Amino acid sequence: TARLTIEELTLLKRSGLPIIRRSEIGGVSHDPQTSILLLDSIGELASVFEYATLVFMGGSLVTTGGHNILEPAQFGKPILIGPHYDNFREIVRTFLARDAVRVVNAEQLTSTVLSLLQAPEDAVAFGSRAKSVIESGRGSTQRTLSELRRLLGRNTAVQLGVSGA
Repeated sequence: TARLTIEELTLLKRSGLPIIRRSEIGGVSHDPQTSILLLDSIGELASVFEYATLVFMGGSLVTTGGHNILEPAQFGKPILIGPHYDNFREIVRTFLARDAVRVVNAEQLTSTVLSLLQAPEDAVAFGSRAKSVIESGRGSTQRTLSELRRLLGRNTAVQLGVSGA
């Protein structure tokens, strides 16, 4: 089970927004339209990004290195992260250059979330920019292989020792 730090849990509680842990859904009454769903088990995150209104990638408010923002981006979701994204520095730089991710500190998180929720057209545009970053990178493996073949004067992926290219 993934654990929130005390600071992260305190921040969520201070937000005043209704919070439900995924592990408690069976026995707790909640309104799925107005609740924050806190995923609290490893391996379940990727399966729910498509249903999110916006995404805050945890682990980035503390010095754990952050989490990969590519998964929510492929669904065109507005993405917020904290200032600690060391494990994904280059990816975040690419997204920042296209205004496709926002870096917020703990004090800015609640107001930024509320601002995006109150301006859904801005949130959709923000998420669309994230998806466009993903789409601009599609096919990069094939382009790289093609360029390698050209540079090496070879005509097939087999000659590069790559199968299925």
